[in-house]
Amino acid sequence: VGKSSLLNEVDKNFELKTGEVSDKIKRGKHTTRHAELLKLECGGMVADTPGFSSLTLDDIDESELKEYFIEFDKYDECRFGSRCIHENEPSCAVKEAVENGDISKKRYESYIQLLNEIRSGKRRY
Repeated sequence: VGKSSLLNEVDKNFELKTGEVSDKIKRGKHTTRHAELLKLECGGMVADTPGFSSLTLDDIDESELKEYFIEFDKYDECRFGSRCIHENEPSCAVKEAVENGDISKKRYESYIQLLNEIRSGKRRY
């Protein structure tokens, strides 16, 4: 929740409908009901889409999760090749890229969190 609010800040020409923050759950309320492509004043386009309240990882195997993190792609030279999970392997090219600041630490932490959720079978979203 909050994509429309952010988009209104990115481009002042947008007048996307936004909702109030819920007193009960202290989060924004879903107001976007359809996906819409918007032309940015600075060039390009962006999609405003409805939010979601749950995410299931049931169809993703832990060995294929890395494919959803496109910033990992250019580190294929990892010494473990396609078998590397980018978690505990020594001298992993992806982990080194995180340490060097070439891959966002927050993105990597999200990857590890999702990896652990796949392993545990828990749904926390």
